[in-house]
Amino acid sequence: MRQHWKKLLWAGLCLLSLAGFILLCLDDRNTVEDMTPQRTAQRWQTAEKPYAMASVFLTPDNGIHAEDIGAFYLSMENALTGAGVSSEEYPWIYAASRHTEAELKNGTVTCRTELTAVEGDFFTIHPMPLLDGWYIDGDDVMHDRIVLNRQAAWVLFYSSNVSGQYVTINEIPYQVAAVVDTEPGKFNALAAGDTARAWVLSDSPALAESTAGYTCMEVVLPQPVKQFAAGTLKTVLGKSIPDSTLVTDNTGRFSLFNRWYVLRHLSTRGISTEAIPYPYWENAARLTENHLALRLIPEGILAGFPAISLIILLLWLNHRRTWGLHSLRELAENAIDRKHQRDYDRQQNADALQQLSPRAQRREDRRARKLAQKALRYAAKNQRWK
Repeated sequence: MRQHWKKLLWAGLCLLSLAGFILLCLDDRNTVEDMTPQRTAQRWQTAEKPYAMASVFLTPDNGIHAEDIGAFYLSMENALTGAGVSSEEYPWIYAASRHTEAELKNGTVTCRTELTAVEGDFFTIHPMPLLDGWYIDGDDVMHDRIVLNRQAAWVLFYSSNVSGQYVTINEIPYQVAAVVDTEPGKFNALAAGDTARAWVLSDSPALAESTAGYTCMEVVLPQPVKQFAAGTLKTVLGKSIPDSTLVTDNTGRFSLFNRWYVLRHLSTRGISTEAIPYPYWENAARLTENHLALRLIPEGILAGFPAISLIILLLWLNHRRTWGLHSLRELAENAIDRKHQRDYDRQQNADALQQLSPRAQRREDRRARKLAQKALRYAAKNQRWK
């Protein structure tokens, strides 16, 4: 045992490295699963119907106005039809949102919140954990309901179970439809912070006179070819956004290829010529991208150590001629020889159990001679290799 302590230590280090690599990969998977808004396409798609998600973020000056949403929807339908993708067979969704600040009141209690005006299937793409009630939707009969996050609900009511209660925005009453919490995960919590937030429909009474445009557009589209969703969103928006605007493919942003791309451009990643106010879920996704990119360094080291050790072991065994690359061929040929021998023995036993006709006996003799000749040829080849 004392003579082989170095080999045992090396093997133990390899096992520890491999275990560490597996643990890091599992933690990466859990981190990606916490990015719920980025995984909407995976929740929709099936093996027969692949989907992808794309998003674009704009400055307030370049926002998409509410009157342009109808034209956007029609253009998207035409683009899908032109690509041979029927929206009846492959339904698609979109979400538009913009952010402002508003003061919510419950009697004498006030709360300064980040108010998000939404349109489309916002809460389908962003299914935040519900603490009470249910989400608002464009199909609601009345558009005077509001969704609060946990922080806003506690400031206004000192409770999270307040669905059905009323708050006011600019003296206009809103009924609390639901109370939501931040998505799980440390990067969601870090990006969201303790900010009080609320969500209303974009055409709700308090925002009826607002002319601000949507600064965030998100779509979940069928993906017949690679980059179809991002390319279609960029084409449909066309002249509504500057040519330099970046359209993000959310579906592939946590892939190994994109992680390597982010790692190579990490030093210049924060440089931007436009002041784009990203929502907290996009900031969380960017933090996750940076985290996963940096994780490639320890993961590469942990995976490389046992891999290089295995290569060194194979070269050492090949040098000693106890085992090496030539042994692979020997193993295959020996396996074939053993199979032929089993076939021959099985046939011999069958011949002993039943009396064959002379013609059948000659046929079996010829087959047995061929098997024996193959065995001799393989034995000769093994001898030459040795």
